[in-house]
Amino acid sequence: MTTVDDDAHVLRELGAGDVAEVQRFFERNPEYFLAVNGEPPGADEARNEFADVPPAGMAYRAMSLLGFFDRAGELIGVATIVADFIRPHVWHVGLFIVASALHGSGVAHALYRRLERWMVAQGARWLRLAWSRATSRPSASGSAAATSRCASADR
Repeated sequence: MTTVDDDAHVLRELGAGDVAEVQRFFERNPEYFLAVNGEPPGADEARNEFADVPPAGMAYRAMSLLGFFDRAGELIGVATIVADFIRPHVWHVGLFIVASALHGSGVAHALYRRLERWMVAQGARWLRLAWSRATSRPSASGSAAATSRCASADR
């Protein structure tokens, strides 16, 4: 299990023992699910997130659910990462949720930069980011993916 610590946050790979904590996080921060699915997270949302893998035939080396914790040990964000997705050194960020109370504070940016540094240290050279553009009507939401070279991989 990987743990990365900085002055303000801890990034840790999550496992089966963390399902209940991730479920509580999803329930306390339902905005993503409301925007993308049109409803709050289901009772098995965290369990499903741990079990979700790319479709058969899509190559990948590893899949991880990561948690971001503040200094008090509270889970403040989660990310789902797929390593070597389809091609070596291409990593996919499929989910990135930061606690609603922290929106607009700059914390999401800091956590993402921490995540990117961690992925580069693990071998990522290109990042594929899934994103969802949600509107007030969930049926009108769109999603897409973009791939970009890791800026920190060039250093």
